[in-house]
Amino acid sequence: MIRELRESLIKKFYEKSEPFLFLTEKEFSESFKDWTMICHPDKEDPAFVAFVKGPEFHFVSMERRVPLSLKTIKDFLRVIIKHKGYALTRTPHEDKRQQRFNELIGFQKISEDEYDIHYRIEKI
Repeated sequence: MIRELRESLIKKFYEKSEPFLFLTEKEFSESFKDWTMICHPDKEDPAFVAFVKGPEFHFVSMERRVPLSLKTIKDFLRVIIKHKGYALTRTPHEDKRQQRFNELIGFQKISEDEYDIHYRIEKI
């Protein structure tokens, strides 16, 4: 059951992210095989899902219109920073809304590639 749930959530993540991706659904799914999945508030019907591998994370809303507080986001990042010393994420060049949010939280741009801006945060 957990495997099916994970596959279902990755599929939803792909569908939401697909306009910004240059991967097939299978390639996208495979890219998360070694990542830990964290569901909030629960696994059965999460409003938000995070995938974490070392200091890197990717966070996606499941569009349930359930607000995720700034405190919850900061608490999540504090755990990664406490264990790894920093947190990393990437945002597509086209996703201006997410870029503004990353910078509001305190992320710093550290690099770019042809698809994404890479961000790092060391403290909240």
